[in-house]
Amino acid sequence: MILHISIDELELKDSDSWKLNHLYNVGIDYESNKIEAICNFDDEEIVLFDFSNYDMKLSNRWVDYKISVGEAGVTLELISSRKL
Repeated sequence: MILHISIDELELKDSDSWKLNHLYNVGIDYESNKIEAICNFDDEEIVLFDFSNYDMKLSNRWVDYKISVGEAGVTLELISSRKL
């Protein structure tokens, strides 16, 4: 499943949108249920998206993911490891 989160839905302030091109360690924190990253310039940890705002709870039990971040927002590919 592919989930695209547009820049308008991200937790960033308008003045911080430039940080999207300067992030590393972007990933899902399953405990807080957020997509988090670290900015290259100041090593500040920032929250990009909070799934709780959409009543979604992610689990890493049966799902892996690939994540891509850019000027258009965040694209998340969820990959099921459950055998049907």
